[in-house]
Amino acid sequence: IHPTSAYFGVVCVYTATRSDKFWFDDIVVSGIPGTITAPASYHWKDLIINEFLADPSPRIGLPDAEYIEVFNRSADTISLENWKITDGSSRALLPASALAPGGYIILTSTEGLPAYSALGQTLGVNNFPTINNAGESLWLMDPAGHTIDSIKFDLSWYRDADKAEGGWSLELIDPSNPCGEEDNWIAAETPAGGTPGHRNSVFANKPDLIGPEWLELFPLNANEIQLTFSEKLDKNISAKYFSMSPLLEIKEVTFPDQTLRTLSVSLQDSMKRNTTYSLRIEQIRDCNQNQIIPMSRNVGSIEPADSLDVVINEILFNPRPGGVDFVEVVNASAHFIDTRNWTIATASQGPAVLSGSHRLLAPGEFAVYTSDPTAIQAQYPSAKTSVLYHITLPALSDDESIVWLRDNLGRTIDRVEYNKKWHNSFLKSQDGVSLERISVTSPTQSSSNWASASSLVGFATPGYPNSQRSLDSLVSSATVWVDPELFAPGDTHSEQATIHYQFGEAGWLVNVLVMDQQQRRIKTIAEAETIPEQGFFVWQGDRDNGTKANLGYYAVWFQAVHPNGAVRTFWCRIVVASRE
Repeated sequence: IHPTSAYFGVVCVYTATRSDKFWFDDIVVSGIPGTITAPASYHWKDLIINEFLADPSPRIGLPDAEYIEVFNRSADTISLENWKITDGSSRALLPASALAPGGYIILTSTEGLPAYSALGQTLGVNNFPTINNAGESLWLMDPAGHTIDSIKFDLSWYRDADKAEGGWSLELIDPSNPCGEEDNWIAAETPAGGTPGHRNSVFANKPDLIGPEWLELFPLNANEIQLTFSEKLDKNISAKYFSMSPLLEIKEVTFPDQTLRTLSVSLQDSMKRNTTYSLRIEQIRDCNQNQIIPMSRNVGSIEPADSLDVVINEILFNPRPGGVDFVEVVNASAHFIDTRNWTIATASQGPAVLSGSHRLLAPGEFAVYTSDPTAIQAQYPSAKTSVLYHITLPALSDDESIVWLRDNLGRTIDRVEYNKKWHNSFLKSQDGVSLERISVTSPTQSSSNWASASSLVGFATPGYPNSQRSLDSLVSSATVWVDPELFAPGDTHSEQATIHYQFGEAGWLVNVLVMDQQQRRIKTIAEAETIPEQGFFVWQGDRDNGTKANLGYYAVWFQAVHPNGAVRTFWCRIVVASRE
C-alpha cells in the first residue's frame, strides 16, 4: 500500500459462471500509517535441529511420541510463525510462537503436545512429519522458504546398536559446531532416553578446524559435472572459485539439493570426446568457514567401455595371515568410464558389484577391490588409500582360478585364468605376494605377461603403478642367441658355441642350462649369476660330469630375473656335430 493512498480495495471480474468461485473474508490492515515493514530475514544456522526422537518405542522414559528439538543460536528472539519442518515427503507449518536467544523448543504432533509440554516450551504441529526410524533427511525452513538447517541421519549416528533399536534420542554434541554431521551426533546418555527442552546430556566442545574434503566428481553429461564433498559447504559459492584446463568457461555453480555436500558445475561449452580436462577448485569453505586445500582433478566426457578398455592389472590371491585378497583394475583406454554396476566374479563364486553409484575411472587410473581396505593398508603401507574400495570380493583360490570383470550389461571386459605357477620360482614364499601384469597391451592370459611383485615395493602395489611397469620395453627388447647353432667340439673353426645376451640394463640374475631332447639337464652354464647389460657364455660340448655330450640336438634354456621380479625365459636350439 503506498503511503499516500487514501483507499485500499480489491477488484475482481464478476461473471455468472464464476459467481461461486471466490469470496472475501474481513481484511485487517495494521501497522503505522506511512511505514513499510520488511519481512524478517534469517541466516543459515540461526535456528538448528539440536535433538530428535525418531523411534519412541520401546519407551525408555520419554513420552510415546516423536519430537524435534530446535535451538536458537542467534542473538535475537525469533518468531516461529509460518516456519516449516519437512522430511521431503510431508511439510508442516509451525504455529505462532517466539523462541528466545539460547532457548529450546520441542516440536511434536498435536497428540504429543500434552505429554511434552511438561518438559519445556513445546509446539503441537499439525501434519508433523513422521521420522523414518532407519534414517532420512530433515529440513527447517524460514517463512520465505529458505533452508536454515538440515540434517541427513542414519542408524550409525547412534554409535550404539542397542539404542538404535528405539527409545533413545539423537543429540547434537556441540551446538557451536552445527556444521558437524555424523561426527557431531550421538545417542543420548541420560536415563530418560533424551533431554527435550534442555541442554543435551552429551555436551562437549567439538570444533571443526579442518576444511572440506573433495570426495568425488562425476560428469553428468558433456556440459555438467557433479562434485561431492565430505561435509556441508558454505552456501556462498562463486564460479570464480573453479577453472578448467584446457580452458572451458564455467557458466554457473549451484547446489542441486539441500544437503549442501554436492555441487553442480555447469560449463558454457561441451567437453570434447577423448580429452582429459583438469578441474581446479580453490577458496571453497565449509559452513564453519574452514577453507579447502586448493586441488585439481581430471575429468572428461564418459564413453561406453569396450573389451579390454579396463583390464585386470594385479591380483593378490594368497595373502599373508591376517591379510585379504584384492583385485586391481586399470583404465587402459583414452576415455573416461563409469563403472557403476560393474562386477567381479570367480570360477567358484557369483558376481560382486563394484559400485551401486556412479564411479568415474579416468584413463590410466587404478581401482582396487577388496573385502577389507584396512587390512590392505596395514600390510601394504604404500597402498593408495583413495582408490581402495570395499566390496564383497569373491574368494580367490591360492592355487588357480578364473577372475571375470564385467560391465553393467554383463559383458566380459577382461578375464584371467591365473595360476600360482606364474610366480617367480625363486620366491621362498608366495604368501602376500601379488601377481602383477607387465603390459596392459599384451594378452591378459599370457603367463609371460605376469610376474611376482618386487620385494623392493613390499611384494604388492595396490593402487599405484606395478613394479614391472618400467620393464615393458626392456623385457620386450631383451635378446638371447647362439652362434654358431651347430658346432663340433675339438674343431678349430667351431669347437664351442657362444651364447650371447643383450638386455637394456645390468643387474639381471640368470640361470642358463643345456637340455637334451627329453628336457633333462646335461650342463649348467650359469646359476643365479648377475650379468652386465650385454655379454656371453660358452659351451664346449661337455656335460656336468665332465664327459662329452653325444651328437645331436640340444636346447639352451636361458632364464633372466630382474631385481624388480620380472622374469623372461628364452629357448635356443643348438646342435652338437662331428668334425669328421
